[in-house]
Amino acid sequence: MAALKSVSFIPSFIAQVTQPKAAPVVHFNTSRTGKDRMSAEVKVEYMHFDEVTKSIKVVGSDGNLRECRTERLPSLEHGRLLWKKLAKAGKEKATVQFVAAGGFSPDKWFYDIEV
Repeated sequence: MAALKSVSFIPSFIAQVTQPKAAPVVHFNTSRTGKDRMSAEVKVEYMHFDEVTKSIKVVGSDGNLRECRTERLPSLEHGRLLWKKLAKAGKEKATVQFVAAGGFSPDKWFYDIEV
């Protein structure tokens, strides 16, 4: 009988599990390259943080639900400052304009506001 030779290998599914995770996003990330767009002036009627999607969701006086995906912001601190700006504008009943990156609709998405 022929002697069995031992072969050393790592199955591909194990190699994939042990690879390090990708680095977190360090800048605002969008695949689109259009210019920033701004919404019409509206008042903040209601806002909350959605734990499932990690998003700040805001309902404006125009009835639109807008969303900011916080994981795409430059930092956690940027997200906290945005939350504070929104809360202050809502309490003061100030008008704001939502800013959307990459040519996205500011009536659906935003990453910043202007008071």
